[in-house]
This record gives sequence, structure tokens and C-alpha cells, in this order.
Amino acid sequence: MSQYLLKHCAIWGGSAPVDILVEGDRIKTIAPELTAEGTETIDLTGKTVLPGFFNAHVHLYGVHGPLPDELIRRFVTGGVTTIRDMGMTAPQDFRVYTRWLSERMSLDYPTVLNSGKFLCGENTYGDIHPSGVQIGYRIEETPEGAARAVDEMIDAGAQTIKTGLDYGMDQAHPLRYLPDDVFAAICRRARERGVPSSAHITKPDNFVKAARLGLTECAHVPTELLSDEEIAEVAATGMTFTATASIFDMVSAETGEQIMDAVLSNIGRLYHAGVSLAVGTDFMFENPPYQTVGIPMHELRLLAKAGLTVEEVIRCATIESAEHCGVADETGSLEAGKLADIIAVSGTIDDTFAALKTMDFVMHCGAVVKNS
Repeated sequence: MSQYLLKHCAIWGGSAPVDILVEGDRIKTIAPELTAEGTETIDLTGKTVLPGFFNAHVHLYGVHGPLPDELIRRFVTGGVTTIRDMGMTAPQDFRVYTRWLSERMSLDYPTVLNSGKFLCGENTYGDIHPSGVQIGYRIEETPEGAARAVDEMIDAGAQTIKTGLDYGMDQAHPLRYLPDDVFAAICRRARERGVPSSAHITKPDNFVKAARLGLTECAHVPTELLSDEEIAEVAATGMTFTATASIFDMVSAETGEQIMDAVLSNIGRLYHAGVSLAVGTDFMFENPPYQTVGIPMHELRLLAKAGLTVEEVIRCATIESAEHCGVADETGSLEAGKLADIIAVSGTIDDTFAALKTMDFVMHCGAVVKNS
């Protein structure tokens, strides 16, 4: 079993430097001036040490096949040790995806949490790709059929259940909505199985309706302004959200649609009303600055622009994202007993987040992936 002793770690948010003893894939001890025989010592003097980051909304396997391996590995070297694939957007059976993913479990790849395929009805969101290819998992549109579909996805390995309640900004096809009782049954069965439910929603009325129907997490933030009353109602239900502000900023830049004032206002007001936020970008391909591998700098800056402090943004990118994904007992913070997902950078982390652009050190599940 490998052992590492990380010396003089200035942990983000901490006070005096400490040492971190890593044994196997876990953090064993965090304390000042540790010693341990038979360990490899790594001196992190002068570095800021943080948990590995999350990108809680990516798409790895699309209609044209999976993303290149080299690109996926760059998430880890860029400081993102966990990603959540929010739906296989391809016509193949989900088992094709799980076989593909099982071949990419080495520690130079990020930990991948997956959401199976979109649970959809005929001609609801997630059913048909804009290219015309049928990609969703069509369910029997009854509460019983919805529950069976949730069971099938979870039994096949899905760790989040993904569906949709509106078509958002996708105007390629006139789409209908899943019936409320079917949507509620999806949310209810996922909760019974101990798995988060997430849905593609960008309209305020459906955002509130989804909260009422028991959705765990909205996969986006609405692109039209939420009222204070709507925000208070959502906060009272406990529903969370992933902002994906950078994808909306990209759409706005490409189309001229004036949505970002509403997007940023909604993010800040939701978060400060107590609605938990995960960091995710809806990554499907590289398109700097909006879509990049590694730590999503543009997304972090937009969250700060929405009114979150640097400390709040980093919390959202680490432990709050882990909570959304159901893995906070395993990762998302630096604690004894948790997985050794650890990054280190030089310089001061401010609201530009420039210090996070270059990783000096990355450890993923106890394996040193980068040490420069």
C-alpha cells in the first residue's frame, strides 16, 4: 500500500500549515509535524492546498461518440478529480456506455459519476437530438412505468437520474412536457432508491413546479427572472441547482440573446436564500473561455459576478458539489478517512481565480497525478 506524507500544507480556509498523511487511497491523518516511516515525502511549502474540484455537469458520450481520452484525462491534471456525466446523449444502449466507462477507471482519469440516459417520453426533452437522432430512453408514461425506468437505470449503474421538464432554449422542435404525475413518480422513485434526480429546466414556472413535484436538483438555472416569492418557495422545498452559467454566457454571445442579467441575478438570489449550488458547465466540447477542461475558470468568475464570495464559490466547487452528487462522505473536503483527492496551487486565490489556472500538484485517490 502506497504512503505519502504531504508536508507544510497551507489548507484553504485553515490557519497554520499542517501535514497530511495519505495511506492507500485515503487521508489517514491531518496534523502538524507528522512523521511516518516508509513514506514518500512531498514538500508543499508555499502552496495553497485544496480538495480536488468537481464539474457536476458534463456530457462525455454524445451522438458522435465519446470524447477523446486525452481530453478527459486533462480534467484531472487541471485539478478536477470528479466529474458527473449528466446523461448519455447517444442512440446506443446504456450498456455500451458502461462498458466504455469501465475501461477508463484508472487514476489518470477523473472519477466519473454517471446519470444513465435521459428518461423521456416521445417528443419530450431528451428524446430527439437536434440532428434528428433518437437518443433518450423512452418510458411508459404512467407513474408505474416511470418507476420501472428509474429502477432499470439505477440497476444498470446510474448514480443520478436525469430527465427534463421543459425544452428551455432548444427551439429546434416543438416539444411537449412529461405529465406531472409521471415526472413526480421519477423523482419519488429515485429518492426511494437513494439516488438524486436531476432535470433539464430553464423556465421559472417549471423550476418552481419541479421543486413542488419533488425534484432533487435542477440541472440549470432559469434564464428568465425568478420572483422573490418563487425563490422562497423553492428554498423551502430543499431543491438544489447547478448553475451552468458559462453555457448560457456562450449562448448569449453566439445568439445575442440578453439572458445573462437574469441568469446572474437568479444565481445570487437563490444561493443566498439557502438553495445549494453545485459547479457544472454542461461541458460537451472545448470552446474557450466558456467551455474548458480542468477547473472551469469562467464559471467560477460568473458565480463571483453573481454575488458569491471566493469562499462560497470554492465551497460550491468542492463539498457542495459532492453533496449534490451523493458522495460527500467520500470526497469534497480534506478530512481523515476521505479519499485523497488533493490539489495545490501557488499564489493567492482571489475573485479572478487566476491562481487555479495552473496546478502545481494533483493527487487523485491517493495517486500522484502531477507534481511540478
